[in-house]
Amino acid sequence: MGTTQQLREALGFSQQQMASYLCVTRAQVAMAEADQRNLPSQAILRWGLLEQSLQNDKLLAPFAKAIAATEKRVQKNKKLLQKKLQNCKWQLQKLQYQLTDMQQRYRQCQNAFHAVAFLRSKPKHVVLAELDVLALNLLEQQTFMRLDKCDVDAQETLTLRIKLLQVEVEELEKLLAV
Repeated sequence: MGTTQQLREALGFSQQQMASYLCVTRAQVAMAEADQRNLPSQAILRWGLLEQSLQNDKLLAPFAKAIAATEKRVQKNKKLLQKKLQNCKWQLQKLQYQLTDMQQRYRQCQNAFHAVAFLRSKPKHVVLAELDVLALNLLEQQTFMRLDKCDVDAQETLTLRIKLLQVEVEELEKLLAV
């Protein structure tokens, strides 16, 4: 057991605060610290509880540090997850825009093919000028090149990437909700 003064100072108490807790006067605490007088038995019991509490705190201090470090890591990980979630949502928006654009270009290509087919199927008495035939051939070639970039397979691949990102967003939101 340490002295009354050591315990009081470890707790950061003034003599008056210690006296109030021990249910004695400040003068009795001062005399006990100076080894001029013993404290009453009830005060010694309270002092023992304070000392035990302080020792428990010392024993628990490493755990408290570990808990604080863990909480700090949790907060850091939470921030990283929030950034990841934000990035996933941004990518998801971008992919959804790309898919919409791709679907629109695909419809435009289909319309262009229908237009070319319609113009080529004109009655034989309507003679297309050579320039018109060249223009139709060029339009058809350009449409094939555009169609290659937005065909159904590319759209399905993009749709799959969107679905995977949606699942990732849902999982990140669940993690952050905990």
